[in-house]
Amino acid sequence: MNRPRSCVLGMWLALAVGCTHTAPSSAYSSQRTAQSLSVTNASGVTIRVATEHSDPSLWLNVSDEPSGQDAVLVLLPEHVTVRRRGTNEAEHLYLWRPDQSGSRSSWTHVRNTLQYEKEFAPGIHFLAQVSLEPDGVLYHYEFVNQSDIDFDSVQAITDPRMIPPSSMTFDSNEPMSTARRVSFC
Repeated sequence: MNRPRSCVLGMWLALAVGCTHTAPSSAYSSQRTAQSLSVTNASGVTIRVATEHSDPSLWLNVSDEPSGQDAVLVLLPEHVTVRRRGTNEAEHLYLWRPDQSGSRSSWTHVRNTLQYEKEFAPGIHFLAQVSLEPDGVLYHYEFVNQSDIDFDSVQAITDPRMIPPSSMTFDSNEPMSTARRVSFC
C-alpha cells in the first residue's frame, strides 16, 4: 500500500551560553534588513544570519567582549543523514558548503527565533529554528516525511565552529594551540 503519510521527528539541542537570569520577551531586540536578520537578548548575546554563506549558518556574538564578535559560526545543520528502513547504509540528504555557491535559505524572524524551511529529496520537509533564550541558544530541527519511503533514522548535526580572531598568527616552528574564553554575562 503506497499511501502518503507524515511523521514528525523533533531534535532538540541546547547550547548553554552562561547566563542564569530570566528576561521578559520584550528584553529581545531584533534587526530586520534585506541583508541580515538578528536577535539580541538582555545579556547582549546576539545571533545573526551569516550572509556571506548561501547555506544556512548563523553568527553567535557576545557584546562587550572584543573576542566575542563573530566568535562562533553555527552551521544549521552541517549535514542531514538518513537510513532507509531495512538497510545499513547512511544516505546524505544535505551537506553544508561554504561561500555563496547555492541558493540562499529564506530566513524569517519570529519573536526571539530565527528560522527557515527546506525540502529534501525524496519528499522530506525540514524546519530549523534557532531561539535566543535568556540562558543560551536553543536549536530545534523538525522533519516531516511526506514520501512513500520509510526511514529507520534521521540525523541532523549542528556544527558550532569557534573562529579565532584575525589578529592571531602562528609561526611554522611553533605548536598551534588556542584557548578562548568568551564570557556571556
